[in-house]
Amino acid sequence: MTFLGIAGYSSAWVEDYASLTGPLRGMIKDTGTAQLHCNLTWTQGGLLAFETIKQRLQEAPALALPDYSKNFLLYVSTSVGGKYACAVLCQPTGTGMSPQPVSYYSTAYSEVELGLPLCYRAMVGVYLMYDKAQRLL
Repeated sequence: MTFLGIAGYSSAWVEDYASLTGPLRGMIKDTGTAQLHCNLTWTQGGLLAFETIKQRLQEAPALALPDYSKNFLLYVSTSVGGKYACAVLCQPTGTGMSPQPVSYYSTAYSEVELGLPLCYRAMVGVYLMYDKAQRLL
């Protein structure tokens, strides 16, 4: 759990963070969150997630500082399995290049949200990601 706490602090620099940590959170849920110092039963998916997150944190791109004189672009998507909402907040560079990322956001859908049809879940994802981005907008 300590690793997820430290990695979570830097989640703004890791694209699709919530879906990457899903297998690790699943392992913790299976063990029980009250058992902070017990040994986890590592799964292949959990080990892959752990290594991927470590790699992504080492390669994290430089995020641009927000420039409030420019427009913001919020790109939102639902993960392939439909369990997570992901977004990247960008700003145009003015050089014709791709917009520069300012922050990444992601979250797991709740059990209630997972029960919604995919089109409604996508709208919930837009709301959740917009709500997270509010601190910079």
